[in-house]
Amino acid sequence: MYLIRFSSQSYNFLNDITHKSRSRIFAKIEKLKENPVPRGAIRIKGTKEEIFRIRVGDYRILYEADTEVKIIGIIKIGKRSNIY
Repeated sequence: MYLIRFSSQSYNFLNDITHKSRSRIFAKIEKLKENPVPRGAIRIKGTKEEIFRIRVGDYRILYEADTEVKIIGIIKIGKRSNIY
């Protein structure tokens, strides 16, 4: 099982959205604890680190998975138009 760590940007973003959207995002993040690269996760090209994105409705979650120490770092969460 992986440990989840949130960046300050992602934590602040979650505080600013509706409860329904926040619940959906947290449910998707909880699933990452069991499988850090689920079906539908896409690796972001052009980065040195292994950064992935997953989709939750209109939102995208950018995260990195460290398989050696079993930590998932949530880098950024945002709407599709603002995330990249």
